Amino acid sequence: MSANAASESALGRLHEAVAEELLKRLKFGEVIYDTKSGEMIQMPGCCPATLSVITRFLDSNDITCVADATNAIGDLQRELAEKRSRKGRFGKDQKVVNFK
Repeated sequence: MSANAASESALGRLHEAVAEELLKRLKFGEVIYDTKSGEMIQMPGCCPATLSVITRFLDSNDITCVADATNAIGDLQRELAEKRSRKGRFGKDQKVVNFK
């Protein structure tokens, strides 16, 4: 560790502050600058860039979730499976005949 390194408690406080800020943005939305209008806009949720930061933050901290019937990850997994099954009906391997 270098002589200028932050203490473990300082790093822990910084980590906690980042986590709290990301959670706040996820829950309450965030204010973004609209380059077209020049106005600040309150978004109801996170912008894609913030969602990407949240995802990387969770991944970097080895945070995972098991999909089951009671959580949003399970819901997402079911929706993706449904979309894949619908896509399979008219996928590349199948021929579609147009009747005129």
